[in-house]
Amino acid sequence: MVSSSLSSLSLSRRHLGVLAGACAGALMVPALLPAHGQADDRAVLRIAAAGLSSVAQLPLVIARELDFFAHEGARVQVLEYPGNAQALQAVHQGDADLCCSAFGDVVRLQSQGREHRCIALLSRTPQLALAVLPARWKLLSARDFEGLRVGVASAGDASHYLASLWLRAQGVDLRRVRFVSIGEGAEALRAVKAYRVDALCLADPVVAQLEQMQQVRVLVDARSLPDVALPEIAGMTVPGMCLHAPRAWLEQRDGRQTRAALQSAVQAMVRAMRWLQSAGPSDVVRTVPATDLLGDRGVYLNAFQRAVTALTFDGQMPPDGPQAMLRMLSTLPGMRALDRVALGKTYTNALARKAAQKYARHESGLMTL
Repeated sequence: MVSSSLSSLSLSRRHLGVLAGACAGALMVPALLPAHGQADDRAVLRIAAAGLSSVAQLPLVIARELDFFAHEGARVQVLEYPGNAQALQAVHQGDADLCCSAFGDVVRLQSQGREHRCIALLSRTPQLALAVLPARWKLLSARDFEGLRVGVASAGDASHYLASLWLRAQGVDLRRVRFVSIGEGAEALRAVKAYRVDALCLADPVVAQLEQMQQVRVLVDARSLPDVALPEIAGMTVPGMCLHAPRAWLEQRDGRQTRAALQSAVQAMVRAMRWLQSAGPSDVVRTVPATDLLGDRGVYLNAFQRAVTALTFDGQMPPDGPQAMLRMLSTLPGMRALDRVALGKTYTNALARKAAQKYARHESGLMTL
């Protein structure tokens, strides 16, 4: 059983443009506007995403906040949705062109006959942690999870299936676990403080702040290392967040402007990851929206330093990544038709490789703003 709730939506504090309008429940945040009201005939790419307050989405947020999309020559709108399912639905309905979500979504969608392709991998670990509220429950054995309420960001997203995977690996009967959608950021903190859940699987900075407040105890941690507590993928890289789009849409992008826009968008994401690699604490605090700090800069910066270790920095998928994700998903009940997944069609490194080559040549000049 999965109950759902909507996470709060916020506009970037750096963008002073007016609200462009709502789109399927999303906020449209222009990453680039034509100067002085002049028409701009460059292709506009719409990126759907959920949970932008999570450090797992930092590359996208940084690319937006520092106008890297504009600097690279792309017109991009970042559309924030209340949940992962809504972001994916926006792409399927044509309300968005690309999605920034977990690579596991790409594999699951292909098993359902919806082929997506990752064009830029952002992280090499799920950047999630499974934690329990000690004030409500003392862990004695894995079976004690049965009957508990486990908070996840939204139904069907990475936090949901990774929590399921971890619990099932410990012998927990998932039919006796109630997964509750509690969103990200401040909304998730309110759910914990209101005792709406007994455990949770989320990303930082929420988990980091709850740890600081001694309100949770982390049981399984994959925020900085690809440790998902499964022997089947020991030593393999577990892909995390990625930028992806329907394969058919990508292959139909024959126009020179659209191809250039896609390349520019990937370059902006790679640039954001390289910026994060060298950014100081004050740079980060000045750049991310104040609401993402959850009222504690110190905790956020600790979470940021942990998140940086998970970034790819070049946007490229490692050779063992897709296989690791497939093995993970195959352990979950209800995951059907995984044998139809063609792993070679779940990603391409062409755009990211070109972006990495550009920054290898000009890195020193592009690291300063």
